[in-house]
Amino acid sequence: MRFRPGVAFAAALVAIFVAWQWLRDRPIMWQEEVLLASGSRLWVERQVQPEHRGRFGSVIGGWRSKGGYLKPLSGSDRPLPGTWIHKLIPMRLDWDEVDNEWYLVVTYYGSAEHHELGRPKSPYFDYRYRRSAWVLLGALPDRRFGLPANLLVSIDGTGEPAQIDSAAKAARDAESRASKEFRSIQRDLDTRGW
Repeated sequence: MRFRPGVAFAAALVAIFVAWQWLRDRPIMWQEEVLLASGSRLWVERQVQPEHRGRFGSVIGGWRSKGGYLKPLSGSDRPLPGTWIHKLIPMRLDWDEVDNEWYLVVTYYGSAEHHELGRPKSPYFDYRYRRSAWVLLGALPDRRFGLPANLLVSIDGTGEPAQIDSAAKAARDAESRASKEFRSIQRDLDTRGW
């Protein structure tokens, strides 16, 4: 059998393309330190399953979440809430001193998600941990507005370090170009144009 450089090159390109397609949408996993309003620190494990929107294996077109989870691991003097599983992006996890329960504010990245969710007026959703389950509530209470995100929202679609502490998040936030609705919970956002 005779070696054909052109066939070998084409086969190598196909193999690289197939491998890239498989690797580009692999889950992104990391552990993250969360600074709570009380000043205590909580460690959580996170995973996001990205769906890249770029052409021919490119990540240039951005990505959206096909699903993921947030699992509190350690660090609180209160009983930890259970694992939250959804395709939305968590942005703030904390203990509500008024209602005496854990809460989680989540959001989404773009117009496709906005339309899939029925074009809600607010880009934020309020979950509470009640009776061993995360429960979606209605509108956010007024006391949530203005609070900063304490979870990583600007997730790198190509991967994250295995552990991200509060100092590393603060450094990233200082350099981030993320818009204000991902940095803190904004009251008056007009999502009609999304």
